[in-house]
Amino acid sequence: MQTTGRPKQQAGYQAARNEEPSALKRRAKTAAVACDHVLHGVGRSVFILAPFLMLALLIAGLGYVRLRHGPVSLHFLVEPIESGINAELGGNAVRIDDVVVSLSGTGGLEFRLQNVRMHEKDGDVVASAPFAAVELSTSALWSMRIVPARIELIEPRLFLYYSEGGGLAMSFSKPIATDVKLHDQLPPQSAVPAPVPAARPASPVASSPEAAVPAKRIDLARVVTDMSARARQRLDATSYLREFGLRNATVLVDYTGRTTEWRVPSLNIGLMHARARSVISGRATVSAAGGKPWQLTFEMDESARDRTIALKTSVNDLVPRSISGTIPQLSLLQALDLPVDGTANVELTSDGDVRSATLNLGIGHGSLRLPALPEAPLEVDGGSLNIAYDGVAEKITLAPSTLSWRGSRITMAGGAAQEKGDDEHPAWAYDLRATQGSFGAEEFKVPAVALDEWHASGRVLPHRGAIELAEFKLRAGGAEIALSGSLVTGAQPASTRLEGTLSPMPLNTLKALWPKAIAPGAREWVGERVSRASILGGKFRFLSGEHLAAGQGVGTQEHQLSFLMDAADIEMQVIDDLPPVAAPRATTRIENDGLEVTIAEAAIILAPDRQVPLKEGRFTAVDIMSEVPVGEIVFTSQPTLTSVIELLERSPLTILDETGLPREGIEGKVDAKFKIGLPLLAELPASSVKVEAKAKITDGRVKQFLGAYQVQGATFDLDISEKAAGANGQMLINGVLAKLSWQRIFDAPLDKQPPLRLTATLDNTDRSQLGLDVNHIVQGNVPIEVTVGRGANDEQTVRLHADLTNADLSLIGVAWRKPPGRTATLQCDIAKGKTFKTELQNFKVAGDDIAIEGWVAIDNENRLREFYFPDFSLNVITRMEVQGTLDKNDIWKVKARGPTFDGRDFFRSLFSLGQLAENAPKPKNPRDGIDLDAEIGTVIGHSEVSARGVKMKLAKRGDKLTALDVRGTLDGANKPIAVVLRQDAGQPRKLFADSTDAGQAFKFIDFYPNIQGGRVRLEVNLEGKGAAEKTGILWVEDFRILGDPVVSEVFGGADDGRPAIDGAVSRPSRGKQVTREVFDFTLMKVPFSVGYGQFVMEDSSLRGPMLGASIRGKVDFKMRRVNLGGTYVPLQGLNSALCEIPLFGPLITGPKCEGVSGMTFAIQGAMDRPEVIVNPLSMLAPGIFRDIFQMTPFDPKVQRRDDGPADAGGTSVRSSSTAVEPTQAPGTVVGSDTIDGWSSETNSPKRRKQ
Repeated sequence: MQTTGRPKQQAGYQAARNEEPSALKRRAKTAAVACDHVLHGVGRSVFILAPFLMLALLIAGLGYVRLRHGPVSLHFLVEPIESGINAELGGNAVRIDDVVVSLSGTGGLEFRLQNVRMHEKDGDVVASAPFAAVELSTSALWSMRIVPARIELIEPRLFLYYSEGGGLAMSFSKPIATDVKLHDQLPPQSAVPAPVPAARPASPVASSPEAAVPAKRIDLARVVTDMSARARQRLDATSYLREFGLRNATVLVDYTGRTTEWRVPSLNIGLMHARARSVISGRATVSAAGGKPWQLTFEMDESARDRTIALKTSVNDLVPRSISGTIPQLSLLQALDLPVDGTANVELTSDGDVRSATLNLGIGHGSLRLPALPEAPLEVDGGSLNIAYDGVAEKITLAPSTLSWRGSRITMAGGAAQEKGDDEHPAWAYDLRATQGSFGAEEFKVPAVALDEWHASGRVLPHRGAIELAEFKLRAGGAEIALSGSLVTGAQPASTRLEGTLSPMPLNTLKALWPKAIAPGAREWVGERVSRASILGGKFRFLSGEHLAAGQGVGTQEHQLSFLMDAADIEMQVIDDLPPVAAPRATTRIENDGLEVTIAEAAIILAPDRQVPLKEGRFTAVDIMSEVPVGEIVFTSQPTLTSVIELLERSPLTILDETGLPREGIEGKVDAKFKIGLPLLAELPASSVKVEAKAKITDGRVKQFLGAYQVQGATFDLDISEKAAGANGQMLINGVLAKLSWQRIFDAPLDKQPPLRLTATLDNTDRSQLGLDVNHIVQGNVPIEVTVGRGANDEQTVRLHADLTNADLSLIGVAWRKPPGRTATLQCDIAKGKTFKTELQNFKVAGDDIAIEGWVAIDNENRLREFYFPDFSLNVITRMEVQGTLDKNDIWKVKARGPTFDGRDFFRSLFSLGQLAENAPKPKNPRDGIDLDAEIGTVIGHSEVSARGVKMKLAKRGDKLTALDVRGTLDGANKPIAVVLRQDAGQPRKLFADSTDAGQAFKFIDFYPNIQGGRVRLEVNLEGKGAAEKTGILWVEDFRILGDPVVSEVFGGADDGRPAIDGAVSRPSRGKQVTREVFDFTLMKVPFSVGYGQFVMEDSSLRGPMLGASIRGKVDFKMRRVNLGGTYVPLQGLNSALCEIPLFGPLITGPKCEGVSGMTFAIQGAMDRPEVIVNPLSMLAPGIFRDIFQMTPFDPKVQRRDDGPADAGGTSVRSSSTAVEPTQAPGTVVGSDTIDGWSSETNSPKRRKQ
């Protein structure tokens, strides 16, 4: 009963399943048994063969290692191989010294035969090689024969012989009968083949007496024909030979006794033989000795039925020039220095005669080198050449062939036929014509010129390598060129003869037709630089070699060239960046390698209406056949200086910039001779131009030179050489004579160039003419030198140097003067200013006692506008920093700061009454005023007295002092001193000075050094009165005078009661010594007037308890005279006591209350030695009559002088002069906090009542 869902199985199904495993088991068991039997058999075989395999592998390994160290000799194979080969040679015999096996370059095995030689039946050696690589024929081995299927001769030495009658023959060793000198020409060989011995040698290296037997020549054509016939008939071993080759072979070709050497790095020849024809093909790499290798492929089909040999060849990378020296017939190929690719088909007879040939060549980029001009090749871009030869008719046909070069192209055709009559040296007559073409010169940017006609005919002599040119005619672009001559290259020396004529032609036609091979440098120069010309015609002749007479060779080229051509209406660009040169006519001559162009008149065209004339022009060049010939131009010129300046402005020269010459406003005459050397290059660098010239410039004029100066009467000599240029001469600058020198070294950098030098010696008039308003500072002759050069950064540098040694220098404002003879110099750099037009940088004045450094700014009108002197020293003591600026109102704003100032000269000038200022010239263009602000730590005065902390503010408008405020402190008692200027409304300007120590103040300014103590007050009316420029009053109170020689003489003479009319200040003859006395005074009042160099004292008084005096008179500083007088009153305190009594007092003491008794005196004479006169009789006169005895005028005044310099206002009497009387007592100059006790309203001490 079935309880599952499975289908119910039938009864026979289970039985079948039980039988199936038993069958499989039986088959598996059978296979296992068979495998077991096989494995047992293999195991037994392996067990048996394993030792043999291991032994074979060991032998192979040992053999490989042995071969790595060198070839292995298999000498036992020599005899079987010889027998096998000799059996197939049909009468010839082979001798082999040894058979070796070695590793090839690819790592495989290679069989080599050593010293292989082949003998003919008579025993002559017909072939030999030191080594030969052999591959045995497998098919021959199956027939139990040992013959080669491939033979490659290694480093053989082959000799080819060719003669007109015998054809081409070959041998493998040089016959003894040939020229023994050949051994000197050949390099040593690595292996020299041994001659064939008469019997087998005992060893492979044994020598043989057969060495003396000469090798025999092999007729190649016959050998090829015979071997091919035997191979087709299967008569010998050649029927098994499939490949023949050469490796590193040396081939010596003997052509009618002349031997040349060839190298064949590789040659492989394949052989195929059929019953009626044989095909031999191959590939070779060949090079003539020293030449570039080229590839040759060929296929030779030999037909037994037609007894002909068809040869097809192709050549790649062949340069014909490299094989031109092998045989004379190829000598013409030396002109073809260009690569050639081509194919050739040649049909030969079995005897080696050529029946027909065709040659198709493709020409690559290269050059044509004429044998007579090998140094000047003609560049060729490419072309094609198609030639056919008919051996029966002995005729060569040139199919249309094309040649192109540098934008030119020509297609030509023609033919050549052998002339009858001379079979030994045949000649060929040729005739060539051009079918189309054009000539161009793309580098010169000229249009192509179409070819109208080209025809050439003549003869070719191959045995001499000669071409005879009977007729040559070329017409193109309106030009016609005719030539005739000859060319020989196969005989020594190479010879050329060419003669021809040129018809008139345009310039562009000449540029297009001019071959680059002829004078390439001159051609390039003409092509690039001649822009207009009309060629009038010419003729030429070229000779070389045997056509030259003895001794006519010129230079290393050994040729003679003559050329003559005339041209008109020429325009050329000689130097870049310069205007062109035009000439109406020129004649060009070439003799050998020299060129000469004669131009009678020419001109440099500046503009249609302006030009620089040139005369006697001659252009020459040497070695014009070289790449870069050197030319020389010689000419004279008489142009105007204006045109020369314009020419220089357009040139690359920087002369105008270096010298600072203006571009306009220059006139003059020039007479110059020039010689210019330059290479004939289209791209001409300026550095390659060499100029030599001598010129003279006369009557030169410049309207504006270095600013607003005018130059006249300039005369210069200019000298230019290859290395430098220089100019020297003189000129008048604003009427002042100046000398100029300039030099330029061409190879030196700008910062190393000598500067332009301008020298002159300026006096007062010269400086005025030049507009230098400095005569109020400088007097006398001053040599100056102005140099103009270039700095490291190509900026212009102008330096001024002046020698002030012989000049008189003065600075009136500070009372400084340098007398002539004392050393001093000025130097500065004149540069372009930042704010104003010019700056004097690095301004330095140096001398024995002066050192000023800083800079100065000058405006367009040459006016000083600004200065700054950080170091301002007028002597060894003064140290200041001074800075000034001229404002828009023409007022100087000056600041002075410094630690010390030596004021002694300044104070001394105060008592010269303006003599220093009056003697100095006035500036022509004075400024409107000055505002000075000075702060000085110490002002050095006289008698070792100084002022500390001096501050001064000063203002002047014109020549008038408008403001002054000076403050300081005197040494010693630390007493202040002050000077101020006041001007009240409607009142004159008044100067007030005040100090509480009169003695120190007077010593400080060197006024009177014998006063001690006291108080001094000074009031000065700066407006003056009448002829007096200034009036004033000096008060001194409570002071004493130490013994003064003059005072002691006056008072001493009065005490002695003697007359002093005869005496001087001192009388040594009397034997009396002047003792130093002290006189005390209570008041000194000195009214004074100043003007015209005169100092006038008006009724001055001196009062004291013991002494008193009154004085009046004049001191004339210009005349150096003194005339003072007064009254001396002893015991003035007592003498003047009666002055208070009404009516009676003035009568007995005098109207000025001097005293009851007094003695008049006078001080007269020269200022250097005044004479003191005392009148003792005046003591007897009462006071009212004492003035009768006075010896000076009662009312001294300032006297006018007609020769005196005018004042600032231009008149003697100032328009602003007033009659204002001075106050009776001066007021206080400074505030009460500085000096107390008096003011401008303070009155003088009251007098006693009468």
